[in-house]
Amino acid sequence: MEMDELDARLRTDIINTPIVISDSVQIFSTEDLVASITRDYYVKKGSYYYFAELNSDKYYQSTGLNSNEYCLMYNGRYPRQSLANVLTTVGLSNGFQLKIKQEVYGNKDSLYVIPLEKYVSFCIKSGCIPYFCVINEDNGVMDCELIMRNEILQYNHVMRMKVVVEDVKKRKGVINARLDAYVPTQYLKNLFNEIQQ
Repeated sequence: MEMDELDARLRTDIINTPIVISDSVQIFSTEDLVASITRDYYVKKGSYYYFAELNSDKYYQSTGLNSNEYCLMYNGRYPRQSLANVLTTVGLSNGFQLKIKQEVYGNKDSLYVIPLEKYVSFCIKSGCIPYFCVINEDNGVMDCELIMRNEILQYNHVMRMKVVVEDVKKRKGVINARLDAYVPTQYLKNLFNEIQQ
């Protein structure tokens, strides 16, 4: 399939993807988790993509029922970690809408609004591994990067977004995002290599 066809179909494919919320409660050995400094949440270390900050870490809190039972964390006191969980899993329902400006083949833009859960569900169902980082936070707005990497097919959906911290605390809002879809991994490698030099 050609790039212009892929770009044109993306919105429809996302909209037609059912949202499947997985169980947020998981059983872990304490050896699999790293306690935060405050010790009120735990980190399950994931992999990273070029930079340690751009990672697939997940954040959990104890359910209080069993010593090795944890649930995905969504806590207004930890907006970065909560946002990371919403963007990298399908285990937390939320009321976020993505207002996407998609850079499409031929130097054109496509603008649309979809539920965040649909985008994340589509990408994960398509075999992508999500990598997330907060680049900067200023005046209550987080500037974030989300890369959905399909290692087998060698492409990436690269999304830059602005997220209002108060919206994260409310668990709903509109996230403004710019999306470059189906970026070949080789092009992304070149970009990261230029940044590191």
